[in-house]
Amino acid sequence: MFALLGASCLLVSMDRRIFWVFASGIRHDLGLTHTQVQMASEAVQLGLGVASLGAGYLVRIANRKGLAITGLLMASLATSATAYVLDFQSMFAVRLVVGAGVALHCLAILTIGINCFPRHRANVVAAVIFFMGAGALIGVNLGTIIGEVTDWQGTLIAFGLAGLPLAIAIFVFVKPWFSEAVLPQRWNIQPVQPPPASSIWSRRVLLLGLMTVLLSLCVSSFRDNYLFHIREEGGFSWQFGQLAVSAYGFGNLFAFYGASVLRRYGARSALIASFALTGILSFCIFTMSWEYTFAHVTLSILLGIALGGIATVSLLLQMIDSVVAAQRPPVMGLFFTCLITPTILSNNLCQIAEQAMGYAVAGLVLMSGSALIAAALATQLPARQRTLRRT
Repeated sequence: MFALLGASCLLVSMDRRIFWVFASGIRHDLGLTHTQVQMASEAVQLGLGVASLGAGYLVRIANRKGLAITGLLMASLATSATAYVLDFQSMFAVRLVVGAGVALHCLAILTIGINCFPRHRANVVAAVIFFMGAGALIGVNLGTIIGEVTDWQGTLIAFGLAGLPLAIAIFVFVKPWFSEAVLPQRWNIQPVQPPPASSIWSRRVLLLGLMTVLLSLCVSSFRDNYLFHIREEGGFSWQFGQLAVSAYGFGNLFAFYGASVLRRYGARSALIASFALTGILSFCIFTMSWEYTFAHVTLSILLGIALGGIATVSLLLQMIDSVVAAQRPPVMGLFFTCLITPTILSNNLCQIAEQAMGYAVAGLVLMSGSALIAAALATQLPARQRTLRRT
């Protein structure tokens, strides 16, 4: 049953990313400006970031299976509706709905998995991160292939309609005893660390949230500066630049590796190491001249592993473990709000830094600075990881 939910998470992640593949065709056919297309693309991120916190509170009190189906249908039908819009306002609105649907769907799946598999919650978190990363990669590449034989409208309609059979399958095969499971009372968290907080606004949660914002700024700085850096200062083509930047997405496929690192070394060590590695990689990316294309792709993948595979999993799981069971859905919503929303707000910051310092220096300062601050904050976390034991 969880595999079925994972497949649906993969699909909504494909819906989230497919729009940018056809941005050029959409801009041409609808007569939109480049800025309007970019805003429509970022509307998904805005919807996901803004809706996540509210969706977390909703998942806590409502039927999780119903919310998972609702989120899937919202994202799928809004993706199909994108093919029929005629102006920027309508386009922006439907992309907002896609983001809100993704937030509702993924948070419902995370809550279902964590309550059903309390001893394996690290693997549940890793699985959702893995499916989201795989969906983004598959969506971009599959959309490009399908787009060669049909127009962008037909491709978006096909991707959207693919959610209907999955919604029916979830309704039929995911049983209430699985989707609405409650964490048994016999599973208690031993106080080897500070006890879990009863509010998502505790000091530890806010510390982890700030580190998540810094992680988001690292990713945004990389994506906004690296593409132009290797094009204008490295002399590579636009197509290769996109390939090198998209290689970062492979890092999410190492989410299970990130979970194993977390279990073995604890969140404090994992986060310090991953952010320190990010600082080193940012120096290599923006200061060294690489003549070979594989070097750029390799550095991008390594950065994805450090941030997407290790740091993201560690931060989300630590936020989950920092609160009592009743506050876990809202704190997961807070995590996605901290992770997604800054990517939109950081665009202006990156542009200001680019104009003042150039692409290379701006990327280095923003990435390495954010990573080093996050590593310093990680030293404030407890040295040992909380464990689950049967009493």
